[in-house]
Amino acid sequence: MEQSLDQAFDGQFDNILVTGDFNINLLTNHSNRLTNLMDSYNTVQLITTPTH
Repeated sequence: MEQSLDQAFDGQFDNILVTGDFNINLLTNHSNRLTNLMDSYNTVQLITTPTH
């Protein structure tokens, strides 16, 4: 996933939307590889409430 994000950011796109079911609650679990990856690209999660 990191390689794909690198390519998207290097492609000078205005907006990048990453979707999928990552099976992790980012609202409560703030220390994992996905949140570290999100932080390194200065991204935010748009979903702010549980979806299940």
